[in-house]
Amino acid sequence: MSPNLSRREFAIAVVALALPLALIVWLHRAVIVEWNKSRSLAATGVRTDADVLSTEATDVPRSYGYRVTYRYTATGRDGTVTNHVATAAVDRATYDASTPGTALAIRYDRNDTARSAIVRNDRFADMVFIVGVVDLALLAAAIAIARSSRADAKRATTPNGPT
Repeated sequence: MSPNLSRREFAIAVVALALPLALIVWLHRAVIVEWNKSRSLAATGVRTDADVLSTEATDVPRSYGYRVTYRYTATGRDGTVTNHVATAAVDRATYDASTPGTALAIRYDRNDTARSAIVRNDRFADMVFIVGVVDLALLAAAIAIARSSRADAKRATTPNGPT
């Protein structure tokens, strides 16, 4: 603890640093999870067409409020054929292109046929953009805080008033 900070100021500083750090970790973890999901199905998934059953959009502006529900038939590694219904959060372009009754390209996992992903969904790209914007905002805030603390330290060491 710095000798110039009271316990209360120190606690506030710790919380002020911990919250953005937790946000950064959580956002980057979400991006990595989404990337792993899309990468594994893109590499090893079986491509097929699904029937769009319904679409849903929430009224929350600038949010991930788009969902598509679709039905597909999958053949497992053992040859078993099963029908599945899945709902996925999608980007705006996928939502706009999906109307009930139309075909939608998906990929599913042959080992777990209930696991699927929409081929054209750009959710990962949107997540990377959002995380990048948040990272830049936090970097700008950190630079502003550092400059402010340096200016405060300079003011504290220079004598007040003209000599």
